[in-house]
Parts: sequence; structure tokens; C-alpha cells
Amino acid sequence: MNPILSGFGISIYVEKRRLVIDNRLKKERLEFYPHQIDHDSIIVDGHSGNVTFEAIRWLMKHNISLTMLNWNGELLSMTLPKEPKSGKLRISQYRKYVDDKTRFLIASEIVKQKVELTKHLLLELARYYEEVDTSEVGRAFASEGHNASTNAKSINNLLNYEGRIATFYWSVLARIFNKLYPEFHFVKRGGKAYTWNMNAPDQINALLNYGYSILESEVRRAINAVGLDPAIGFLYPLPWRE
Repeated sequence: MNPILSGFGISIYVEKRRLVIDNRLKKERLEFYPHQIDHDSIIVDGHSGNVTFEAIRWLMKHNISLTMLNWNGELLSMTLPKEPKSGKLRISQYRKYVDDKTRFLIASEIVKQKVELTKHLLLELARYYEEVDTSEVGRAFASEGHNASTNAKSINNLLNYEGRIATFYWSVLARIFNKLYPEFHFVKRGGKAYTWNMNAPDQINALLNYGYSILESEVRRAINAVGLDPAIGFLYPLPWRE
């Protein structure tokens, strides 16, 4: 188990042999007696507080890692016990990654789920906006799905398939955006050159950048919480942008 402790003013210390995690602002206090803790790591997502040397020794003696995350979910630092429990998990991740067949199967499932959710969202939007033609959506996804099942033999093929779906998706959303806010002059989703709000070509892209940054932070937190390596992506590694 890997608890994430969020917030300001978290204190981790030892009191009468017990490990104490105290969040005074939220008035939350956790106490763990020696050899009676179910967690194998603790992730701290905060900007102020303190951890005593005695608490670090307590965690190391119980083979519990202490991870510090930045505001955006990136890994800042980690104290590892002599035999970190996440090591086997990462080794397994690396083995799956270097196995081309396994990596392709995992990447295929990621793309499959993304495409299905994209189609579902467009069909849902069709209930509210006449700019979304359900027959057009059906034809586009059927055609691309047929091409993918026939030609998707590598990661690059999957990326091309995903890219074509994304192009169609954003072209449909552009109709909706331009109907609702024509003054924003949305043309398309910005590429990697527009990943920061200050570089966004329009207000829609700025809002999307902000939303994707929040989403990326949550993904990073989840990955770091379970002990996986965010640099090893089966389709593509973090950081990513739509």
C-alpha cells in the first residue's frame, strides 16, 4: 500500500516508538507502532512541513521508502531502504518493455481504449451539438479501425492510427468551439511548440494546456505512487501532450 499525503504543514516524526504523520491544518493524525504498518512506501505531495532524522531511520528499519513529489507530480527525491520493495516491480516493467511482443500488446490495448473513449465522447456530444454528425463519426472510426486491424504491426503503426483518430477528433471539436466562441478563432490543437499557456495560439488551446497539465500531474502521482518508472512508456513516455 502506498499512501499519498497531500497538503501543507505535514510533519513526520517518532513519538514513544510510534511513527506519527501529523497534518495539523487538516487536523489529521496517523500513528503506527513498530512492525505494525501495512504501507511499503509513503509519498508526500506538499510544499511545507518537516521530517525528522529519527522518522527517516524508523522508515528505513521497516523497509519503507519515503518519496517527495513536486507540485506537478514529478519525483523530487526518494529515500530507499536497503532492499526497496518497488525494485521487483520496476524490473518487471523493464522486462515487459524490452519484450517487443508484450510491449506491442500493451500499447495496442492503450490505443484501443483511447479510441473507444474518443468515439464515445463524440457520440455523446452529438446529443447536444448538431455539428457532430453521428454517421460521419461511425464511418471515420469504422474505416480507421479496419485499417488499424489490417496494418497495425508496430508501435509506429499504432501511433499513426492514433494520430489520424486525433486529427478527426479535433476537427469535429473545432466546429463546436467555433460555434460557441467564434471570437477565439480556434483552428486546431497546438503541437509541442504550444505546450505552455504563454505560447498557446488561442484561448481554447490555453485552457486545454492547463487541463492537460493537471491531468499529467495526476498521472505522475499515480505512477510514482505504485513505484513504476514514468520514463518507460509502452506507447510513448511522459511527458506527453495532446
